[in-house]
Amino acid sequence: MSRLITAQRTPNILVSNIEGAGDPSLGLNPVKVRTGFARQNLPEVSRIGGVYTRIFEYGRNFDRRSPGTHTLLGKLTGSYVRASVDITVIDNDFSDAATLFIGDYSFTSGVDFVVGGGVNATATAIAAAIDGINGYAASAVGPVVTVTVPPGPNGDNTFADAEYVGTVRNYTLAPNTWYLSGGQPYIGPPDILP
Repeated sequence: MSRLITAQRTPNILVSNIEGAGDPSLGLNPVKVRTGFARQNLPEVSRIGGVYTRIFEYGRNFDRRSPGTHTLLGKLTGSYVRASVDITVIDNDFSDAATLFIGDYSFTSGVDFVVGGGVNATATAIAAAIDGINGYAASAVGPVVTVTVPPGPNGDNTFADAEYVGTVRNYTLAPNTWYLSGGQPYIGPPDILP
């Protein structure tokens, strides 16, 4: 399920711990030391907007506009890189409708893009339709459409799938069906301060 993850500032936290074992009955008192950590709270929040709210995941329906349920702990790691997915048009028979779902948006053949005379022309039309969405970018090279979404910790949680009315499967999605990949920053472990 995809929910919007936000990042709060990074506070430094001091934690007391014991340097080694001790036994006061033998005169070996433990030595207290302080260690610092830098971590962020990354709460999920409500996602407002978008037209696609049905996601089948593990046999359940979810509305992705619902509020988040928990707060992640860690630290944003990495530079800003957009998550992506490659959509390959493998069959240009769109006599039955086929719909692509990318994030909160859907793109239906013959409605949101014009089916071209071949897989390359159809890929170009799909890229133009997706590229018109604010924050999204898409380009076609031959039959392959590469789609990227805005950078941030939510990129790899962006949903991607295709749905067909008939028996023809018009697309393949890579690296896999369900979510985009390769996005940064990602949520890593807290930093241990020197």
